[in-house]
Amino acid sequence: MTIDGDLLILSGGVLLVVVCLGLVAGGSGGRSRGPLARRAEAVRRRARRQEVGGTPADSVRLDGTGGPSSGLDRLAHRLLPRQDVLRQRLARTGRRITVGSYLAACVGVGIATTLVLVVVARQSVALAAALGMLVGVGGPHIAVNRMARKRLDRFIALFPEAIDLIVRGLKSGLPVLESIAAVGREMADPVGVEF
Repeated sequence: MTIDGDLLILSGGVLLVVVCLGLVAGGSGGRSRGPLARRAEAVRRRARRQEVGGTPADSVRLDGTGGPSSGLDRLAHRLLPRQDVLRQRLARTGRRITVGSYLAACVGVGIATTLVLVVVARQSVALAAALGMLVGVGGPHIAVNRMARKRLDRFIALFPEAIDLIVRGLKSGLPVLESIAAVGREMADPVGVEF
């Protein structure tokens, strides 16, 4: 492969990364929003007109878990099948990873791997693209599995202490709900968050 071909592939990869980052950061860019976003905006406007319990209604936040929010989330919503399974896998990590950011990570790792194989290792474009796709899909998948497994191991290690804390609370005369709430306040993540 010539230097001009390498430069062309490198510039194409950089352009693709810039477009993906633009989708992540930019959102819709003026396109009409979906019904969920319109409904959320209507709720925000209605909440601004009222005050709830003496606090300004502007403090009410929507976490966005009900639907796609960024450009890549909308793209993933249209392209990916079985998103609920992927969302569950991402939730098991204990981190706020959206489907769109997971998709961006897959694309970014795939492009970076392809570019490194073509430019540095001087592999053919077809072989580099195939390996880039394999690493782009497999790398983030393995990373998410590893994060979920670490969180589960921490939960299993702390769970006996949480049960012991509940039992001690019940023996001392606390109600069941208060004992469970004490575990939520006093235990570290991930047990405290779950309780």
